[in-house]
Amino acid sequence: MIVRARVIDNAEVYSVGSGSARNLPIYFTDTRVAVERLLKGVAPQELLVWQTGRAGDPGNSFADLPILKPGSRVLLFLTNISSDPNHGRGKVKFAIVSPDGLYEIHSDRLVTVALGTNVTNEAAVSTLQAFEARVLTTVR
Repeated sequence: MIVRARVIDNAEVYSVGSGSARNLPIYFTDTRVAVERLLKGVAPQELLVWQTGRAGDPGNSFADLPILKPGSRVLLFLTNISSDPNHGRGKVKFAIVSPDGLYEIHSDRLVTVALGTNVTNEAAVSTLQAFEARVLTTVR
């Protein structure tokens, strides 16, 4: 599924126990997002997005896939993890497919979260509108 969305809030932070090399807890954050535009797939107006890390604690998340920030606008490439026994937890839930599946939207420009730079590629996509048009052409 591919959506343009506005981040509502970090709905829940939880741990499923220790598992790190130092036997520290591993945290996860479920974040609610409001779908502004659906580019591929079927989705309700509001989604729950699961991420590894703890909201408000940058040291407890991955730098190339930071926890979504309430109020930000994003373009997300998602996969359904509702049936995952550890993270689905009886809810309809999605995960970002990789660091390449998360872009922040600043005005009409896309910014890669991992690098903090404007998106550029072989098609010289530079605006949100152009990127969405390219995605729609590719996935249909």
